[in-house]
Amino acid sequence: MKGLPIRFLAISSVFLGCIGLIGYSFTRDQSVPLMALYGISFACFFWLYRIAQGENLALGYFFGLGLLARVLLVFSWPTLSDDFARFLWDGYLVLQGISPYAFTPDTLLAKEGIAEAPFLSALHPLLNSSGYYSIYPPVNQLFFALSVYVGQSDFFHALVFLRIVLIAAEGLVFFVMHKMLLSQGLSPKKTLLYALNPLVILEIAGNLHFEGLMLLAVLGTFWLFRRRSVWSGCCFGLAIAIKLTPLLLAPMLLAKSRSFSDLGKFTLGLFLMLVCCLLPIYPFQDNFFTSFSLYYGKFEFNASIYYLIREIFMFWIDYNPIQYVTPLLSIISATAILWLAIQSRIHLNIYQLSVLSYVCYLMLHAVVHPWYIILPLGLSVFTKLQTMQVWSAFIFLSYVAYRSVPVLESPWVILVQYVAVLFFFYRDIQNFNTAQTIP
Repeated sequence: MKGLPIRFLAISSVFLGCIGLIGYSFTRDQSVPLMALYGISFACFFWLYRIAQGENLALGYFFGLGLLARVLLVFSWPTLSDDFARFLWDGYLVLQGISPYAFTPDTLLAKEGIAEAPFLSALHPLLNSSGYYSIYPPVNQLFFALSVYVGQSDFFHALVFLRIVLIAAEGLVFFVMHKMLLSQGLSPKKTLLYALNPLVILEIAGNLHFEGLMLLAVLGTFWLFRRRSVWSGCCFGLAIAIKLTPLLLAPMLLAKSRSFSDLGKFTLGLFLMLVCCLLPIYPFQDNFFTSFSLYYGKFEFNASIYYLIREIFMFWIDYNPIQYVTPLLSIISATAILWLAIQSRIHLNIYQLSVLSYVCYLMLHAVVHPWYIILPLGLSVFTKLQTMQVWSAFIFLSYVAYRSVPVLESPWVILVQYVAVLFFFYRDIQNFNTAQTIP
């Protein structure tokens, strides 16, 4: 630490202090201190990135700060999200030889012999979707089961292990992103746009979401895409097996294939990985996709265009038209993404296309939790597009909805968030001709 500028040390200390206070001292219903601390941490992040650009400091100090911020949260309880309860529930079932896709928690807990299991009995009140089958693919289930096994069925120890795994994956993301930026003639300092972003730190290291691991698989896909097509396909299959949304990128990857031979090899790797990773869903695939379809046709949170269309419909009808609106918006989103893929050989490269595809998807989606934007945020590092960085600053405002029970969203919060996002998205579209990205 000797010889480091006082300004760097001071800002880093404030940054770490804010991250630590959010992780250990406040719950998601305490919106005022959470928003204040997040705003300060984001200002520090911006300032640190400016320091990295302007001063001759080794990048290792900044990467070390990013990892330290994550390690700082190792022993915290995930107070901003309750998804962890389902992680542990599913992991325990896997260790007991019970498929998490076979029963809903409610029906399973009613079975004789299961109701007496202390681990499940204690977890059940913490679940946010006890009436639904698990929607987490088998790759996630493997990590859930490992965490429960290592933690010896202790909640806290299991969460600590899971957090260590996710932080290790974050370290690999830093490494791969750094190498990719260098190989493509871009500044490796752009890695800091991901490494120091408070949203990424809090949602992955704090709330235990798997978007960082998914991003690692997607980066592997892009890195190997024109070198080792089979392995690139395997990485892409792994990304899909962690969470299904990377399927959005499939049209871009297919359009960017240089030959039918490369396309065939990529498809082979993708198929083999998907078969291996998704096979455990069988024979409960109907349950899995039932919960998946319910998720996309019943829940709504922090949406933008969907809310506008819903209000227009409800002007004439007296019920929520979500079951009709969400399929319609999904069709529009898929059409827009396919159109972008068709245009890819003329105007846009794979990173621009990927970010734009996710923006289309999320703007038309009925549920947009903060961690949903982490993958496109990571890919935007390879571009000059500013939309995702701005969105990461404003999307944390969605936690204001948890200030009351039941959850109550504020139209003003949603308006402020999406006005900022759409303004910068418009600017990015205007600047496409000068965006420095991979050809």
